[in-house]
Amino acid sequence: MKLLFLVITALLVGISSPDIFAETLELNTNQSVYSPQHPLFIYGEAESNQPLVVRLFAPDGTTANFEQIMTKKDGSYSTILMKWPEPSTEIPYGTYVVQIVAQSGESKNLNIKFAA
Repeated sequence: MKLLFLVITALLVGISSPDIFAETLELNTNQSVYSPQHPLFIYGEAESNQPLVVRLFAPDGTTANFEQIMTKKDGSYSTILMKWPEPSTEIPYGTYVVQIVAQSGESKNLNIKFAA
């Protein structure tokens, strides 16, 4: 009976406070529109001391860049993902998607533009 009471109490606490177990994953960039020679700087927050996978998807859906980074003790992260090259068939002008994926599987996407 005591075990049943503890299980019900734990369920009620979990249901009433779903944010207790939620991971915070934030993704930001220094700009929303880039031109050649501008650095693509990303930053945000996630769980502390955790690996993150950062991907940059080209307008055609292929992976234009890929990197793994670690969050700091306070959960923050930042990196220069790339310096935009001159446009080419591999890196054309268009809308790109920056994606960050946490170890838990949670992910965030952000659209950016590469333009003249």
